[in-house]
Amino acid sequence: MAAKGQAVELVEELIMSDPSLMNMVDNRGSSALHIAVRKGRDQIVRKLLEQKGIDKTIVNRSRETPFDTAERNGQKGIASILEENGVLSAKSMKPTPKTANRELKQTVSDIRHGVHNQIETTRLTRKRVQGIAKRLNKMQGEGLNNAINSTTVVAVLIATVAFAAIFQLPGQSYICTEHFIFLLVYTPL
Repeated sequence: MAAKGQAVELVEELIMSDPSLMNMVDNRGSSALHIAVRKGRDQIVRKLLEQKGIDKTIVNRSRETPFDTAERNGQKGIASILEENGVLSAKSMKPTPKTANRELKQTVSDIRHGVHNQIETTRLTRKRVQGIAKRLNKMQGEGLNNAINSTTVVAVLIATVAFAAIFQLPGQSYICTEHFIFLLVYTPL
């Protein structure tokens, strides 16, 4: 992604933090140099070519070196920069078998990328689970409060009716009703 952009400083920082990044390839087999060439980023191409460990022989799945990509895209200026720095076309290179060292580096890079993805996925999953747990705790608290409030209302109503019944004179049912309505209207829940 840094090779696609225009921030040469960012590319330089990434290379300093992990030099193997510049030779990593994407799912199309393109290296950072391929990508910078394809996007026409001549300053980033120069910065990559200045690095000691840059692999100038990487051929992507389209069977192109960065030089081939520059020629295909009509980028003559970048093609001459590549040529000056010894980057050849795929046709002019002798087919070289993958060395064990390069395969090992690629395997380590793939494993590092996979572990990073797993760690990120675990972090996101943990964050989601914590959010769900918070919502469940909140719902449980609200349910408990609702149950307490309902029980309190029922208890107050029963106590009101029982209290009113003690003072009720025979044939005066309106007193109980008045006290009941009064307590219903003025009793906080």
